[in-house]
Amino acid sequence: MKAPSEKKKQKVKELAHDIDKYKTIGIIDMRELPAYQLQTIREKIRNKAKIRMSRRRIINLSLDEAKKAEAKKLKEYVNGMAALILSDENAFELFKILKTNRSDAPAKAGQIAPKDIVIKAGPTPFTPGPMISELGKFGFKTSVEGGKIAIKNEKTIVKQSEEITEDIANILSKFNMKPMKIGINLVCALEGKEVFVKDILNINEEEFISKIKNAYMDSLKLSLGVNIINAETAPYMIQDAHTKAKKLALGAEILNNETKEYLLKKAESQANALKLKTNT
Repeated sequence: MKAPSEKKKQKVKELAHDIDKYKTIGIIDMRELPAYQLQTIREKIRNKAKIRMSRRRIINLSLDEAKKAEAKKLKEYVNGMAALILSDENAFELFKILKTNRSDAPAKAGQIAPKDIVIKAGPTPFTPGPMISELGKFGFKTSVEGGKIAIKNEKTIVKQSEEITEDIANILSKFNMKPMKIGINLVCALEGKEVFVKDILNINEEEFISKIKNAYMDSLKLSLGVNIINAETAPYMIQDAHTKAKKLALGAEILNNETKEYLLKKAESQANALKLKTNT
């Protein structure tokens, strides 16, 4: 293998320095990302993350040279049009930043549908003609309303994870639908000694928080049910014990600060009732 030139050695040194400098080191895939969108995203995230582009060999050499030993773990993810992204945000926050800064894009033949793509029933901007036959190929029932084609039935023309054919891409383009997302694809990220891959980083925050809340409530109920005393259950158990003790004291007519108001009112009520009986 040919030894790197002085220029390339300097590039490796600079990248290795950045790898050691930042908290989170990510590998991104920039395939199908137009230069304009890359520049736009770079500008939007410049206060949160730094993108360093280079040849794969240079990236791998910089990962080897970095003092951060765990950086070598990222080498297996350096494929295709790979680049480095460096940030002091945690790995999950970095993924969220990149995901938020994606933009809608038309579908192309050969791409995989990110979700079910549905064309809804209703009026269209198309005049009667060949478009009726084209819609018919996809199983749409149509009519003509006000000189325009109207679709009578909603239909999923491609399901999530299915490949988008050229015919589907064409019909989506005619409806001006943009089901794809263009952005920087974070393949993985190293934070501390742990490498997080895309599937782990791509979490639904609301769903995750809801699961944590449900788990907390379930564990709290279980702890209360078996009388486990800890910082979480103690307030509930003290309140429950207080309520039971008060009921017992009231039943036994024990006079104290907690029961005196109720017992005095009860005695007053009984005295009034007795007074009425004696007056009659």
